[in-house]
Amino acid sequence: MKLGYVLHFYDEDRSPQEMVRAHYSSYWQYKALLRLGVELYVFYRYHREEIFEYEGVQCYFLKDDLPPYLKPHHRAKRYNEQVAEYVASLSIDLIHAHNQNRPIAHFDLQRRCVGTAYVVQDHGGYAYIKMPRWQRYFLKGIDRLLVAAEGMEEGLLQHRIIPKEKIRYVMEASSEFEYNQAARGSLEGSPVFLFVGNLKANKDPLTVLKAWAQVSDKGDSHLHFVYKETDLEAQLNQLIADYSLEGNVHMHGFVPRERMADLLSAADYIISASHKEGSGYAIMEAMSVGCEPIVTDIPSFRTLTGKGEIGTLYPPRDVHRLAAIINGKLAQHSLDRETVSTFFTRHFSYDIIATRLLEIYHDALRQKHGNHETK
Repeated sequence: MKLGYVLHFYDEDRSPQEMVRAHYSSYWQYKALLRLGVELYVFYRYHREEIFEYEGVQCYFLKDDLPPYLKPHHRAKRYNEQVAEYVASLSIDLIHAHNQNRPIAHFDLQRRCVGTAYVVQDHGGYAYIKMPRWQRYFLKGIDRLLVAAEGMEEGLLQHRIIPKEKIRYVMEASSEFEYNQAARGSLEGSPVFLFVGNLKANKDPLTVLKAWAQVSDKGDSHLHFVYKETDLEAQLNQLIADYSLEGNVHMHGFVPRERMADLLSAADYIISASHKEGSGYAIMEAMSVGCEPIVTDIPSFRTLTGKGEIGTLYPPRDVHRLAAIINGKLAQHSLDRETVSTFFTRHFSYDIIATRLLEIYHDALRQKHGNHETK
């Protein structure tokens, strides 16, 4: 199969080679698709043209004058014209594009590639819906819409933007992290509870800290926060002082990604209080190294944990329930790391996701062209 992977955004501060590697979830997905024998062509919108091969992937950075991140009304005419020319000259079978919140850009590219199957992968978890009538019109011709977990498509169905028969479920990313035994003990506490996420209302670190304050006997356990955005940092620091938690709560701030595998290897539990998530990168990375998840009962986490088969789910904003879960974990040993990491690899490795994507591609092609074999 010849696959065209189309991206409509770019990072103006990075070179093309840096962009390919920096978008790590896409990079590892490329490699998994290549292992399945897919002939892969990746198209990037950029401020200049550059074409090269990167570890078996044919990369096309095509010049466009629009800003790095398109608005929903942007058509991306110049970029789409160039992509369509390559789709035709390379005889690409299927286009895998991203983000349904750019419906006009998808519509424009699709009409230039008549006869080529067109799949759109949604990111961010909950559909961008502002003008359902127009979204319904501009997205009506796509062959499949991919969302990470069942339940994330409800807004699209409610507004009749996409029919249910076109929706398929596949996790949007995975993790290449490996457990590092040598990192054990590098975070203070036994056991170690870890929160990884921006200090914003949707991530709800306040619920985590309030629950921690209610834990009756913390023993030697410690809670660690790792974050980049600091919106609620002052409130958290005030609560730490108010509850006299300075001895067992640690605010680490930003930690570079190259250190995260070791940090997660040092933790026993990963806690999230998110109200919604597109997938949950921190949870996937934690599970891949065997860190047990304590997470909210939302669609993406329900999927990642097998509906609570691995780890524990609790209702968003429920401080008392989260405190009770932590108390329970302190009273008994966590799942062994191998059980968690094996579950994750079996269901959500890049190879598993690539296999699922290939099934979806063939399904879309069969519907587009009948039961003929793809190239």
